[in-house]
Amino acid sequence: MNCAEFTKVEIPDSVEIIADNAFDGCDDLVIYCTRDSYALSYALNNGISFDLTDMDPITVTYMIGDEDVTIVDATLIQRKLVNIPVLSFNEKAADVDGDGLNITDATRIQRFLVGFYDPYNIGKTVSYHMYELESYSE
Repeated sequence: MNCAEFTKVEIPDSVEIIADNAFDGCDDLVIYCTRDSYALSYALNNGISFDLTDMDPITVTYMIGDEDVTIVDATLIQRKLVNIPVLSFNEKAADVDGDGLNITDATRIQRFLVGFYDPYNIGKTVSYHMYELESYSE
């Protein structure tokens, strides 16, 4: 707790309980765990980055067009959803939560832009595992 230098921890499957505040203040922490573990549930419920040790990673970038996420990205999604022509659009990247392109994606980008919690890593290039993309979308 409150250890900024603490950035990695591997939690074995045998761990069944972790205190709610165990990793408070460890902002750069990555929990290494398996996909069916309590540690994964803990990481997901507490907004902590994780890496699944039993899956092969793929790299995904959650950005729609350019390198900066702006309100234009949310507007592009809205236009696409009502069939207004959009010149340059990466629909896969615009689907920030992995459940298909819908108005929720535009709302998530708007919330990100005003500083709300972002569990979807909008605008960042991150390594994910295929299992995550298929199974852990809201």
